[in-house]
Amino acid sequence: MNKPKLQIIVLFQNLGENQAYFARSPAPPLSGALVAGLTPPIVEVELLHEMVRPIDYNTDADFIGLSFMDYCAPHAFDVANKFRKLGKIVVAGGRYPSTFPEEVIPHFDSVVVGEAEPVWPQVVEDMVKGKLKKVYVAPTAPSLENIPPPRYDLIESDFA
Repeated sequence: MNKPKLQIIVLFQNLGENQAYFARSPAPPLSGALVAGLTPPIVEVELLHEMVRPIDYNTDADFIGLSFMDYCAPHAFDVANKFRKLGKIVVAGGRYPSTFPEEVIPHFDSVVVGEAEPVWPQVVEDMVKGKLKKVYVAPTAPSLENIPPPRYDLIESDFA
């Protein structure tokens, strides 16, 4: 039996779904790789940085995790709504969802408030079991000594 698939998407800029930014950077954003590293092995994980690759709404992923900041909020809502219309379970995280969860909740199946480290493994387990909560709140800042390494192996080769 195949594992369910989780696609983690780091949104970058509201350029529209067919206009990837194609930034060249020696260091891609670390957030997606860190969350992928926190993901329990009960799902297959894929990482997409919108900086270098446009979003593919035809993905075979069962679950979508979107990480975004304030300037991407309208774009994130559009992306989430499109995926939800396709039957995907969509979870929000990042600075904007943590600051304004009440604005984010209507567009997502679940929202992570605060740092992902303390709650992300539980979010993934609940997704797989079909028992996803609407909001997960990180109780404290995470201890850096217990954080697994980022999944650098999932970062697109398009980053210079």
